Amino acid sequence: MEPVLIFLNEASYPLGVEDERAGEIILKLLQTLRNIKSLPRAFVLGSAVRLWDAPLTNAYRTLASFAGIVDREWKRFVVGLDQHFPFSEVPMCMMPEQSEHVLEPRGDVCAALWAKANNSFLLSFPGMEQWQSHLALFSVCNCLDGVHQLRSIECRNLSVPEHVIHWRSALLDYGLVDAASSIIYETATLRLRMYLNDHDPPHLHVYLPGGQKRWVAKVRIDHVEVMEDRGMGGSVKREVLTVIANKQEELMRAWERCRGGHLPNSI
Repeated sequence: MEPVLIFLNEASYPLGVEDERAGEIILKLLQTLRNIKSLPRAFVLGSAVRLWDAPLTNAYRTLASFAGIVDREWKRFVVGLDQHFPFSEVPMCMMPEQSEHVLEPRGDVCAALWAKANNSFLLSFPGMEQWQSHLALFSVCNCLDGVHQLRSIECRNLSVPEHVIHWRSALLDYGLVDAASSIIYETATLRLRMYLNDHDPPHLHVYLPGGQKRWVAKVRIDHVEVMEDRGMGGSVKREVLTVIANKQEELMRAWERCRGGHLPNSI
């Protein structure tokens, strides 16, 4: 499962605010990051500069200057994030259109364009009211052959801990493809199905080639064990258990979706 791409919104840096309030803003953002990291998905943070070196106020130029507010635990947390900068160094991401640039807010903003190009997320310091919304609005100009084409874009915004709850499903499903049916995994030797609103514990159904009627097993996902075997065979059993062990995180998300009445994601 590929990591979730999140881009640090440089337009939201709390420049020029009071030192005490800037510290509160930073701590709230750090709590948001911690909540994101607690989700069962890895994420990559793309930024123009390292988060620890982000310019903040005239009095305190970097996050490191808030040693009295941000304790050592927070410092270790931030430094330990999987950060890539500049944005072009973020792995497996699409570049925005070179003809596009942001007009408002701040013409030098590019994190929004990277987030939009990758259908991903912004991470914003929640200082101003506009950055406290779960959707951030930008005015963009697409300059083609000297003609200015203006449009607005919205980006999924993460700035306060509540936003992680709001976007939880989108974060967990990022980069995953919905299955067209209950079939979530298929090879020449087996077919794995997961059904809507099925009963606990989390499990999937194993079928052999030849149609849906050839049901041979029910296998638990969270404990990676066979619940019921009606002639699965040794080689198929080994393959199924290997798939579950290697894809357990994705399968658990698929189960969660099914329990909510949605088709699972393909594995």
